[in-house]
Amino acid sequence: LGCLIFSTIDYINVINRNGNKFTLKHEGAPRFMARIDILVSWAYDGHGSYIIKIWDTPEKGIWKCRTPPINAHTSPIWSIVFARNTLISADYHKTVVWNIETGKPLKLLEDRGKNGKPPHLLVIAGQYSDNLISCNEDGFDIWNLTTFECLVSSKFEKHNGDLMPLASFGEKHFLIGYGNELKMFDLNGVCVETFEGHTDRISRILVVYLFPDIQCTAWKVSDLTAKQIITGSWDNTIKIWNPETGECLKTLLGHTCMVNHLMKVGGTLISAALIRPRIIIHDLRTGELVQISDDHTKEVTSIVPFTNGIFTSSDEHTNEV
Repeated sequence: LGCLIFSTIDYINVINRNGNKFTLKHEGAPRFMARIDILVSWAYDGHGSYIIKIWDTPEKGIWKCRTPPINAHTSPIWSIVFARNTLISADYHKTVVWNIETGKPLKLLEDRGKNGKPPHLLVIAGQYSDNLISCNEDGFDIWNLTTFECLVSSKFEKHNGDLMPLASFGEKHFLIGYGNELKMFDLNGVCVETFEGHTDRISRILVVYLFPDIQCTAWKVSDLTAKQIITGSWDNTIKIWNPETGECLKTLLGHTCMVNHLMKVGGTLISAALIRPRIIIHDLRTGELVQISDDHTKEVTSIVPFTNGIFTSSDEHTNEV
């Protein structure tokens, strides 16, 4: 959207590139996600329901709800993702596909949420149709989002814990943090590569792509080349992997607890830890530590690029630029 977005009690706050601020009313403690044309927010309404609101990008500075508020779930919303003209939301018991234009439900998926263990969701965009990965500690399902057919249902050999980092890898593969291993699967549910080296659970996954040397309006997902895979872990380290060989290229140090955020900005990697909220900047080419910030005193909740720097927020209710 080209805006800085953050939430406070009862509101979503939007600051555009001109510095103008807009407040969108959403009762409760809203969370949100955005793509280029819409913003989606969701929160508990205090009366037993979790409400989703779909906001259109503003015309003349006016933000409007595209659809009536969606009374979506009766237990906490665990994951929300976009897919073409649909929105998929999951709680502890069900996963629902919504029409993003009308706010009406299209399909209730009998997936990983049915056993009361909430799924993490990931959409892999294909040229003609999208696939949904629904994954929890027991295994994963792969759904075709055009036919709503479950293509694969796979069970893990061992319990994988509640923290389930997921990432797409091009349009034909996806990555799962499987304990202290990183596993790459194809859309048939077959594990094609295992990355080993962490000594504790993987907490975050970031895939670094090379964009094609063509106009940005012309490229598609299949034109992208995955250059590196980056993982953060409960072992306090960050590792950079060669996706073709599975080799660990670099191990980045500096954190003293679990790595909770990873973001690439230019030639640098910005990371934040969970319990001891240190923010670190590494040079991606050399792996050298460039800068450490200990300004926050509680968990860092977000890191985003902002003008000539980065914007961070934390549980101490402060923001830093």
